[in-house]
Amino acid sequence: ALVGLGRLDQALKELDAAVASRERTQSGIYLAGSLLQRSWCYERMGRATDALNDAARASELLLTRPDNPRLIAGQATYA
Repeated sequence: ALVGLGRLDQALKELDAAVASRERTQSGIYLAGSLLQRSWCYERMGRATDALNDAARASELLLTRPDNPRLIAGQATYA
């Protein structure tokens, strides 16, 4: 919602916290979802390298679960 409102700095702060929490709990595919969301935020901020890094990491995590419907979103975002 914050990204949609253009409040990108605030959104990034929340997404950073979400990614850190998911990393601490080793939540795999849920971490991938948070990484994809942060990737989209980075993209809108013009931070293409950061967006690419998060999308690639999310894609790798999702490939471990090919039955997960988020796999397509991960691959599309990475592309």
